[in-house]
Amino acid sequence: GASTTNYKYALSTDGGSAYGEPTAVDPVDAVSPITISGLTSGTTYHIKLKAVTDAGDSDFSSATSILVPGVPSAPTSLSATSGTTTVSIAFTAGANGGSAITNYQYATSTNSGSTYSSFTALDPTDATTPITVTGLSEGTAYYIKLKAVNEYGAGAESSAVSFTQGFAIDYLVVGGG
Repeated sequence: GASTTNYKYALSTDGGSAYGEPTAVDPVDAVSPITISGLTSGTTYHIKLKAVTDAGDSDFSSATSILVPGVPSAPTSLSATSGTTTVSIAFTAGANGGSAITNYQYATSTNSGSTYSSFTALDPTDATTPITVTGLSEGTAYYIKLKAVNEYGAGAESSAVSFTQGFAIDYLVVGGG
């Protein structure tokens, strides 16, 4: 019969097998819904609550689970098929961080990966594999890294894929006798 003065929560990141010590909501919040801060993006938590009253703490509630959304993981397994001024990059998409991937960004290097350009968003947007990067120079060796983007931002960068752009042949002269 005592009024709730705060809540305590316990968290599990192993599917609910083991929970940490109960932690009081801070700042004090006796009204639903409560806010639990300090969670890690991209992590699934199982959460149990107990009410705090002047008479003591209630038993824990049943557990609920939530995936804390965040930025996507890096794409992996990049492979490149170059043209003369474009490259098609196939890859395996990483985890989406709890929100659909909406685009990719790329950064290029022409000095064996020593330095890279700033990451540039694909325009038009493309959230599927393979993606196409345009505006490359013929006969140039490139290294390219990718980042996936969702509503929470750009994720971690991938490892680089390297390739050399082809040449366009405008004409062919054949000499003979």
